[in-house]
Formats: sequence, C-alpha cells, structure tokens
Amino acid sequence: EPSVRVDALNRLANICDRSGQDIGFTPEEETDMYRQVIESYEAILERGGYSGPMDELLYQMAKAHALIGQNDASVKRLQQLVGQYPNSALVAEARFRVAESAFADGRYVEAEAEYGKLVDGEGAAGDLKNKARYMLGWSLFKQGPQAWERAGQRFVAVLDESIPSTLSLNQIPESSVDS
Repeated sequence: EPSVRVDALNRLANICDRSGQDIGFTPEEETDMYRQVIESYEAILERGGYSGPMDELLYQMAKAHALIGQNDASVKRLQQLVGQYPNSALVAEARFRVAESAFADGRYVEAEAEYGKLVDGEGAAGDLKNKARYMLGWSLFKQGPQAWERAGQRFVAVLDESIPSTLSLNQIPESSVDS
C-alpha cells in the first residue's frame, strides 16, 4: 500500500535523522529507496485518496526527487505546491528552492524574480528571508554590468541589516571581551 510504504520510509528517515546514525544503506540502496518513495507518492496522487496534507506530500516528493538528482522533477513539484497551496507554511521554503535551482542553472532573471517574491514579503521570515535578500543581490550581479547598481543596493541593504547597533555593542558580556 503506497501510503503505508511512504509512512514507514518517512519514519525510518526521521529515526535516522534524530539518532544521527547511518543505517547502512549503500548509495544504490538509498537511491532505490527514494525511487520507491516517489512511485508511492505518484500512486497516492493518482488515487487522490490521501488523508494527510497534500502540500507536505508534494514537498516530500520534491525532496525525494532532489535526493536522487532529479532536479527538474523536484522543481516541478515545488512549483505545484506553490501554485496549488499558496497559504501553506511550506511555500517560502519551496519558493527559495525554486530560486536556488534557477540560480544554479544560470537563469539569473528567473532567480531574481523568485528571490524578490520572498524578500518582498511572500511568507519568508528570519534566516530564509536574509538568505533570499543576499541571493537576490547575487542574482542581479550575475546579470552583468547593467544590473550592478541594483545589485550593489541589495548588498548594501543586507549589510545594513547586519550592522550592530550601539545598544547591542554595549550589551556584550564582559566574559566575551578580550582584555
């Protein structure tokens, strides 16, 4: 049963993550396991009878595709998640992964657009938003001289966010100050 297999494999992966121990899969066995997971996810999607959150299923499916080097399929599932479940808590992470893929493939204008959506407030917060801000600058920089001024503005904005305030400098514990 696909949903039982997916549940079992997810539990196994969670146990490995939490324990920090290798369960001894060879790279070929691990790839085969993820292929089985993908087949199970696809069977679940075809049936439409999944009782769990579909956004999580799509995210896990994208992750499984990425783990076996199927980047295009991974991005397709992430885009599906963003399109079908725009209010999901996973949208920001999915959008960031789509932007990362575009950047890695040299599609800097597309990467700029995706990072820009995160920077401009589509669900990203904290560290993810800071990474998106930084990578937005790089996406612009990689577009060449015509975008360097905008890239510089983005990089300066990232640096401005990182500059400590006088208050924060005055709150450094004595034990952290070299004498």
